Amino acid sequence: MMQRLGFCDKGLRQGDPLAPFLFTIVAEGLTGLMRMATSKGKFAGYQVGEKKVPVSLLQYADDTIFIGEATMENVITVKCLMRSFELTSGLKVNFHKSNVGILGVNNSLTKRYVDLLNCKSLHFPFSYLGLPIGASARSSVTWKPVLQKIKDKLANWKHRFVSMAGRVCLINSVLSAIPFYYLSFLRMPALVHKKLIAIQRRFLWGMDEGTKKICWVKWETITSPKSLGGLGIKDMKCFNASLLAKWRWNLFYQKDTLWSRILDSKYGGHGSLGGGQRGRQHRFWSEWWRDLQKCCGSHEQSQWFDKIKRWKIGNGGEINFWEDVWIGEESLLQKVPRVYVNSKQQISTVALQKHAKDRWVWPIDKSGFFSVSSTYKALHDLKYNGQVDDLLAHIWHMKIPPKAAILQWRLLHNALPSVDNLLRRGIVLPPLDSMCVMCNEQPETLPHLFFSCPIADQLWKYYFSWASISTVQPQTVRLHYCQYPQLCSGLRQMKGWDIVRSAVVWCIWNGRNNKIFRRRVTALEELKANLHLTVWLWLKLNDLMDFTFDQWIACPSQCWQNGWRSQV
Repeated sequence: MMQRLGFCDKGLRQGDPLAPFLFTIVAEGLTGLMRMATSKGKFAGYQVGEKKVPVSLLQYADDTIFIGEATMENVITVKCLMRSFELTSGLKVNFHKSNVGILGVNNSLTKRYVDLLNCKSLHFPFSYLGLPIGASARSSVTWKPVLQKIKDKLANWKHRFVSMAGRVCLINSVLSAIPFYYLSFLRMPALVHKKLIAIQRRFLWGMDEGTKKICWVKWETITSPKSLGGLGIKDMKCFNASLLAKWRWNLFYQKDTLWSRILDSKYGGHGSLGGGQRGRQHRFWSEWWRDLQKCCGSHEQSQWFDKIKRWKIGNGGEINFWEDVWIGEESLLQKVPRVYVNSKQQISTVALQKHAKDRWVWPIDKSGFFSVSSTYKALHDLKYNGQVDDLLAHIWHMKIPPKAAILQWRLLHNALPSVDNLLRRGIVLPPLDSMCVMCNEQPETLPHLFFSCPIADQLWKYYFSWASISTVQPQTVRLHYCQYPQLCSGLRQMKGWDIVRSAVVWCIWNGRNNKIFRRRVTALEELKANLHLTVWLWLKLNDLMDFTFDQWIACPSQCWQNGWRSQV
């Protein structure tokens, strides 16, 4: 048969791009055989819901499910179909890898059918296309493979050698992506959400198995947007709701698909997921559908989906005149409730284009259609509805290495392990160890370490001499970050100041850690040399200045004053 379609007689090599299409063509033959058997009454499929939508075969690549009544005639028909498929396609069906599952009958009948088909008995829940069929999404056991996969991934990473900036990137790009498939079908229970957060939190703060470290910043802050002072790590609850909300959108736009007709027949389709509750009664809803309704913003929830979507009026077949938002930001029922009470046409529709269908518009996305990214952002903003922190937001726009940006983020959050912060968290240190290791004159606090310590003060004055700035050193972290940009002339000098400030903070922190953990004293001149090199490297990487390293070493003040590139 395949030769008549133009394929070679010896098949395709492994990995050939035509191979998936070849299998699709062959599998279509099995669909045709089942369609013929159903039309002739040889196979009785299963009818779903009030509208009795017939289902007899589900197929994705080489994963196939036959669905029908538990009768001997159906079993014999399946056996005949498989044999006919083998003869026509040349493919061999492995019955030893196939399973038979029957609901609502005794075990003896199940065994009889299993023996007839020479298959294994199917036990619920079972896995199909990577999802547990028949399992409760609210049970943590169902999510155990996902959590185990994340743990296995962590076991392969030596995260003690990865910077915190690298760990943030790995959490967003890998750890948050592993449960993506499950999250697009199932609502994550609270217990699993807590376990997932615990895994991510431990990895973020560099905890090994059997060790415990301090979590310096609340997880709610970490998952908040960078503009609000967070790290922008995905909020898995908002992400889960965004993925599941796509079901409701697709139910509206894909009414003719088999899966949509099944859900419409059983539950009432997209209408039962909204605030209007136009679907079947609650007692007929499955656990999965109830969870889907909660994520889509049901009547008992925030109704966020209905608040975002807008109607574009066509023939009025889908829209409710009073209850739906089709003009303005509120429904007419909300705007003029007294008119609705006194109206004799409380059940009414509106039609503006008789030959066009009503459709939904998603205004928060440029395309007007639903997207997970725009929905996640909307839910995220709704949850973290705080004031934008311009200072913390500006950190992520600096042209500096991510590890230096993370260090300043922790500094502004007072989340670095200075002596005063350790004592505040109940970690007792010897009296001598509570002093600043850079000067041994005062107790170590972050404002002292980075600004008022004599060593730090000398470093800052060293930079100020380049820029010919004479000023009093601020005594708080935030005031320091806010004050000096006003002294810069031009955009490039402001960018340069961001780099220098980041380099000074970076050099001070490294010098402090070298003395504590490596027992190596970093003299002031060595700190200045490190600052020279770091600033020059970061400035050159940003293409901000026209000078060589020798020129920078010889006369940094002249380079700072006159070495800026002319174009911004």
